[in-house]
Amino acid sequence: MNKHIQTSTSKLAFASLALLLASACSTPEGYFGFEATDTQGKPIKPNMVTIADGRSIYTVLAGFCSVHRGATIMIRNVKTNEELKPQSPHRCR
Repeated sequence: MNKHIQTSTSKLAFASLALLLASACSTPEGYFGFEATDTQGKPIKPNMVTIADGRSIYTVLAGFCSVHRGATIMIRNVKTNEELKPQSPHRCR
């Protein structure tokens, strides 16, 4: 195997492992509720309750943001009602 390819593969493996460990360490624990407002501040789906466990919050955010561009999403711990910082409030692009 070419030494350059071997070095690049090692760097890629290290970077992948570092990213995996960093994301695992930053996963919030618990269950979180979501409240979304549109660009004018009106609630989006006020009668809908959305709850996700900590490792699924990014999936829920991606879903909201893919449908509601410009929305602001508040994420709160269901048990304590505390806002999840720094992920909340989240502004969809």
